Order: sequence, then structure tokens, then C-alpha cells
Amino acid sequence: MEGLTDFITQYRWVDIYTFWFVLTDDAHQALQAHFGEWRKRGTPPIFSDSEVITVALIADTFFAGREDKTLSFIRQYHSDMFPKLPSCGRFNTRRRALNMITEQVRRVLVKQWGPQEDENGEYMPHRLIDSAPIPECTYTRAKESRTIEETWEPRDLYFGVSASKKTKVFGFRLHMDISLDQVVDRWLLAPASMHDSRGLGGMYEEEESLSRGALYDLCLLGDCAFNNPSWLASMRHKHGRGVQLCAIHAKTVLHPGPQSLGGW
Repeated sequence: MEGLTDFITQYRWVDIYTFWFVLTDDAHQALQAHFGEWRKRGTPPIFSDSEVITVALIADTFFAGREDKTLSFIRQYHSDMFPKLPSCGRFNTRRRALNMITEQVRRVLVKQWGPQEDENGEYMPHRLIDSAPIPECTYTRAKESRTIEETWEPRDLYFGVSASKKTKVFGFRLHMDISLDQVVDRWLLAPASMHDSRGLGGMYEEEESLSRGALYDLCLLGDCAFNNPSWLASMRHKHGRGVQLCAIHAKTVLHPGPQSLGGW
């Protein structure tokens, strides 16, 4: 496992760690130069914020978010690259404290290296959209849960259903759009009761960030739950006919043909 790791990636871990840290640190410094220093007092930590974010992104990408596996793997095989790696508890505390900054770093990296352009520099407008329930606890214990406070929103909004599993859910629903290269572009964490069609409005609330001049191209591909004619009409009124929404029924079988994705 010190060399090529075919079970996860065909590149050397040393190269992955180095490349990811350089990109993360550059994005972190650029954000601080624009918004100012995050830390207002105290001595800078020995294990830098950029290193915490780098390890956190690697945990999410290669280890399904499992911090224990990630830290154990680094300590066992690559302790020389992160000699000041904190304990599991301390790392988790700092990772949660840096959640919002990590998301800003991710957005910078997506903007620089993400789904907007292909290897030839051509703009790629297609996005796959879907959602998934995130249960907070079992449905029968929902009334006893204190994680979701009444001060957020009415608790009734967090009761929903999982159509794929045909079960009731108490918690959240994650809405995402992903490029054809499987890079997450936008996401929205909403109460479980929010329908997929309503999630579109939340994800694209800042439409101007996608704009490429007066008009822009955007083709969303999803199942029939995302069918929202009013949202599509509003987007087209603001940005032109380049906005497309292909909400296809889950049981529909698409046969490949000469037409492009935009022609569905």
C-alpha cells in the first residue's frame, strides 16, 4: 500500500497528498487575502488549517468520510508527510470548526478545476441532479430527538419520505448537481419534506454566479421528481433559452442515438 493503490487510485499517495495540499493551501491563502485572516487571536497551530482541510478532503474522497481510517492510514504509511497530525478527537474538533472555510476552499477548487470546462477548455453545461435522504434518527424516535431545534424551523418540515426505500424519514434531504465527470458543483441541505422540484430554487438561488455574459447554457438531467415548469420559465425569462431541464421518468429507457444530450 506504500506504492500504487489499485483498490482506490492508480496514483502514488505521495503525489496525491502533495498535489492536494498545494491546491488547498493556495486556495486558503487566496481566501484569506480577500476576506482577511480567519484567526484573530492566539498562536497559529503547529498543524496548519490547510493541512486539516487537505486531510478532510482526502477522507471524504477516498475513505467515505471516515476520519479514523484516514488518520490510521496516514500514521501507518505516510507519517513523514504529516508529522504533526493531531489525535482523532482533536482533528475532528478542528475539522468541524473549519467546515465553512472548507466549503469555500472546495468552491474555489471547483471554480479552478471543476466541471465548468472539459480538457479542451470547452464549457460543459450538463449537470446530473438528484437527492438523497439523511435520517437524523429512526422515524419512531423522531419526537424524542433534540438535535433539530424548534428555533430553526417547525419540526414538521423535517418529516419526509424516501421514495426509493418506501419509508418515512425524519431529518434532512441533500440535493446535489454533479458534472458528467462526477464533480459536485452545487448542493443544498434542506428539511426532509422539501420536494426535489423545490430544491432547484434553493440550489440556483445565486444564478448570476453561473452567468457567462447576458446568457448562459445549463442543461439539468434528472428524474421526473425535478419537473418544475415555473422554475424553468423563470430561469429562461432571466437568462434565455439556454437553460434546459430534462426531467425523465425513472422507468424510461433511453436508447442512444445521434442526438446530443441537449437534444433530449
